Order: sequence, then structure tokens, then C-alpha cells
Amino acid sequence: MAVAGEDSSFLAYTSEWTKAINRGGLFEVGDDTYLFFQTMEVQVKALLQAHVPGGTVPEAELVKSVYFNEDVLFHWDQLTDSLSLDAQSALLRDFVQLWVTICIHAFTKMILEEDKHEKQVTTAKAKALRASLKKSDSMETA
Repeated sequence: MAVAGEDSSFLAYTSEWTKAINRGGLFEVGDDTYLFFQTMEVQVKALLQAHVPGGTVPEAELVKSVYFNEDVLFHWDQLTDSLSLDAQSALLRDFVQLWVTICIHAFTKMILEEDKHEKQVTTAKAKALRASLKKSDSMETA
């Protein structure tokens, strides 16, 4: 079920690699499913990166942008062509809502960790004032 073109070799390679390392605990997904999730991930990451300078992430706007993205819709149609339009629409809405929520939480956690790390670096203990003055005095007299 691989897609023709440059992606097909990547999809075939990853499929074979997954089969090789699977000891029975992995849940394998098809190429269409993988491409759908990858497309949503790329779209959400791009939108989240665009909102970083403002500091706010409007979840409803992200959901709407992903829901109406042409690539997401194309892969969704490939994946769910046997379902009715009502079922397709409801499932896509739920998938996108959950995916955006998960990505926002992960992205927020990453930003908070980066901020925490920056604060740890900037608030590192400085040498005592007396020690630094003593060191500078000894350098001036030398």
C-alpha cells in the first residue's frame, strides 16, 4: 500500500524496519495512516511555531487551520474512503481536536522546560563580592 514516488522508498524502508524490530508489542499502522498523522504533525508544528512570539496559542484557530488543510483532507480521504461523509467529518473533527490538544500540551511543556533551563543558567550562583574584589586587587598589584 506504499505511495508512488520518493516517499515510497522511505515508507517501505520504515515498514520493513518496524517489522524487523517488532517483538509483538508495536501497533503497526499503514502508509495512509502514517501520512495522515505526519501531515497533521507538520501542519500543527508550523502553526505553533508561528504563534511563539506572541505567547498565546489559539486552540480553536489551530483546529480550524488543520481541519481545512488540503493535505490533511487529502490523506483523510485516502484513509476513510469507505465511510459516509457524516462519519468522515465527525471522526476528522475528533482526530484533529485531540491531535491539536496533545501537540499544544507537548509544545507548552517544551517551552516551559526551555524557560526553566534559561533561568537556571542566568541565576547560577556568582562568586562572592569579597572574593571577586580580592581577586581583582591582587591582579592590579601584580
